[in-house]
Amino acid sequence: KLDLREDLRDSSVIGITNYIHSVLSGKRSSSKPVNLKEECVLDSAIRPTKPYALPVTDCRKILLTGATGFLGAHLIEALIRHYPHDGLELHCLVRADSTEHALERVISNMKHYHCWDDSYKPFLHPVIGDFSVYHLGLSDPIYTFLSNRIEIVIQNGALLNFIFPYEYLKPTNVDGTAHTLQFACDGNPKYYNFISSYSVYDTPNNLGKRVYENDPLKVSRGFSLAYSETKWVSEKLVGIAKSRGLKAAIFRPGDIVGTSNGIWAVEDMVSRMIVGIIQMKSVPRSSYRTHMTPVDYVAEAIAYISRRPEAAGETFNIVNPKPMSMRELVYQIRHCGYPIQYIPFLLWRRRLKAANSTSNSLAMLECLFESGTESNPGILRHFAGRNTSYDTSHTSLLLNATDIKCPPIDRKMIAAYLRYFEKNGYIRKKH
Repeated sequence: KLDLREDLRDSSVIGITNYIHSVLSGKRSSSKPVNLKEECVLDSAIRPTKPYALPVTDCRKILLTGATGFLGAHLIEALIRHYPHDGLELHCLVRADSTEHALERVISNMKHYHCWDDSYKPFLHPVIGDFSVYHLGLSDPIYTFLSNRIEIVIQNGALLNFIFPYEYLKPTNVDGTAHTLQFACDGNPKYYNFISSYSVYDTPNNLGKRVYENDPLKVSRGFSLAYSETKWVSEKLVGIAKSRGLKAAIFRPGDIVGTSNGIWAVEDMVSRMIVGIIQMKSVPRSSYRTHMTPVDYVAEAIAYISRRPEAAGETFNIVNPKPMSMRELVYQIRHCGYPIQYIPFLLWRRRLKAANSTSNSLAMLECLFESGTESNPGILRHFAGRNTSYDTSHTSLLLNATDIKCPPIDRKMIAAYLRYFEKNGYIRKKH
């Protein structure tokens, strides 16, 4: 049985060969975790060299990364809703063969998530590029032009993967953040918004505690996922840029789920867990709680707060303040007509090991439920240990005078999600 996380640490022929030899000889992984503190280095040249020309409330020209993702689609809609239309330009950085192809990717993605309107098209300005490479993959003339035109950067792009090791994710998630920070500082300084994750708190020292939005992130060891490690390092890079004069805000969404229409990208841990336990018709008892946070609330909160002068230099937990326990989630799923029984964890894990990715959406994440190693702890502690709670006071304060509220994940929402999963063939109800 090979652990894909270890396999990807060195995916060269010799690296895979050495790993297979170690498995066949009965050796446990000897790989050491990455020293994340040593990763927190930002080129000294990345700093604003000019004063800010406009207050953020007067800014209209935005560069958005991750525009073709789940959150990206809803962010475009929310930005158009919350920013004045006079002079509004949404420059979407997209990998594509042509400008027309880039625009088509953005529009088709928004149509897929039912958040497109033809009136949005005049505000969209596709930019062919890649934030994981130097100068965002742009030619020097285009880079110079945009670095002097853009007023706000929203770094929403990332490679979301629960299996890949840190080394595999770093070029996109960490180096990409550094490249967008450089862009934010080059030319005219820009207001910078980094979309992080509440998983930056996912270290053993936070179990059972309440964490606050402006708590310093000191502990760098013990993350369940390398993805969380990349967000932790990226936040540190943003912090360095802030200390040099960049006006930046950090947003940490919870578990992003679908809107009330049920449409959801089945690629995250929570959606795979829901579909997987329905497919297996079984689940282990667990103390785990999920902070299911609807994507439209996340997008609306970011779009609104990003325009507030008070946001510069602050951090916001965009997390559902009312988490849902696994027990409540299973109860709601059962009520919707899907039979699920509780079984011992070891039996459930054996069933998961025996499954494949075509029969169970959770099978590809099976290695995360192993006991783990020092470099790959896995997620077992979340199912058996104490839960962390997340303060949202600062976020709530800025949203207090608006109608932007996180909706409860009630039976109606769960039923909408399950109808969407069934419609797309992920699950099937016996009639």
